[in-house]
Amino acid sequence: MNFDSLPDELEKFRNQVFEFVQESIAPRVLELDAAPADGFDWELVEQGHALGLTRVAIPRDFGGLGLGMPGTAVALEEMASVCAVNGRKRFITNTQVARFASVFANMEGTPGATGLTSFMVTLDSPGVTRGPVADKMGYRLCLGSELIFEDVRVPVENRVGAEGDGMRINMAQSNMARAAVAGISTGVARGALEMALNGCGTRVQGGRQLQHHQFTAAKLAEMTAKVDASRLLYLKAAHKADNELPAPQYEPAVAKLFADRTAIEVADLAMSLAGARGYLRSFDGKAAEGRLRRPYLRRHPRGPRSRDHRVPLLGELSERHPRRAHPHIRQDPAQRSRPGRALLTDDTPTKWSACTPALISGGCPTSSSVNPSISGTTTGTG
Repeated sequence: MNFDSLPDELEKFRNQVFEFVQESIAPRVLELDAAPADGFDWELVEQGHALGLTRVAIPRDFGGLGLGMPGTAVALEEMASVCAVNGRKRFITNTQVARFASVFANMEGTPGATGLTSFMVTLDSPGVTRGPVADKMGYRLCLGSELIFEDVRVPVENRVGAEGDGMRINMAQSNMARAAVAGISTGVARGALEMALNGCGTRVQGGRQLQHHQFTAAKLAEMTAKVDASRLLYLKAAHKADNELPAPQYEPAVAKLFADRTAIEVADLAMSLAGARGYLRSFDGKAAEGRLRRPYLRRHPRGPRSRDHRVPLLGELSERHPRRAHPHIRQDPAQRSRPGRALLTDDTPTKWSACTPALISGGCPTSSSVNPSISGTTTGTG
């Protein structure tokens, strides 16, 4: 996949989504954002469904568009520049309107994450209670609330995978979804960038447009670079998620980690460039405050938080970038419990065997057995 330009089919779909957003969503952003917490616009959903937004990644043989994870991520970027979907573990996505839920639960006697089993649960089953809708700061069109299960009977044929496979399924699905979530964050950042570009292109200070001031131009360039970098990362991650089985962990996690931070940083810069006007809810006609509220929630889904991506990344980093010791220094197995202790290999031009940390930091001692070319200059740690 060429990340500098999308395939024709994907580019055509992106343009269709863009037109849908501009014609059907953008004019109603303020109205929808101010709607009651439990309001849900089925008409808007049906319009999106007619375009194919609910079946982007489903193969054509099954009635979908067959555009895979790249198509899903691209569509979400376009939508997130104005409005986006959201969910997190505590506030379950669309519980008020969904008919089914993917549930991960521990079988009796199998506690902990390794004991999870995956089920598909019909939400009109006896014992299922949908909690009140959370009144969220952003992503208000995505209704989030609790699901409460009380003695809900789930037939064995509704189990997904084998018993105890829940964590594996959840991680595999999350690795695929993170690329799409990174697309949402990229869209949020892009929306903020476009707001800043429009504002700085019309606002005049000191007799010239704000965008022509050196400080402002530097900030706009920084914001643009981060948005473009986020897009490249999520496109690469989505492409690999579509073509590798199981879906990789590294690329989607990196994409989400970077895009989440970019959304927050670009939104903050955009608001600062807007000045006092940016504090007005009606600024730019598109609920500017929402651009500052939305980025923070994107850190929770599929994470849960951006900083938590760094832990699983460490294992992959050690494989991709193995630690390389100095060619003349090896760790002495007998001295591993003593930090700083190192031995020189046999091909090192010297006859002495070791330096203590104190000697290494200050230079090794000169003696007749040490090659003068390295005497007194050797530095490093064991």
